[in-house]
Amino acid sequence: HLNLARNILRVDAALALANTKTLLNIETLLMFDTFIGDKGVEALLKSESLSKLKTLRLT
Repeated sequence: HLNLARNILRVDAALALANTKTLLNIETLLMFDTFIGDKGVEALLKSESLSKLKTLRLT
């Protein structure tokens, strides 16, 4: 379970997150509150692990 509320997520962290194998739930503020940029967003959206999430909660 990953809660990103009020945390800063940089591109390298987004790429690592996209490659995780065990993530089931993500809670985060909207993407514009992070600093991952287009490269980070693209990596997350194309991530196999993101497609297998049980919960993705954006607030």
